Amino acid sequence: MISNHKNCRESLFLYDKTQSLHYEAITQKSVIQKHSE
Repeated sequence: MISNHKNCRESLFLYDKTQSLHYEAITQKSVIQKHSE
């Protein structure tokens, strides 16, 4: 049970990381588009 909880927390952390990276990529893309206009 404890190890399962640990795995769950780790996967949530990884998910959070990928979400923030994805968000950064989107914001950078929009910044680049604004500069190229």
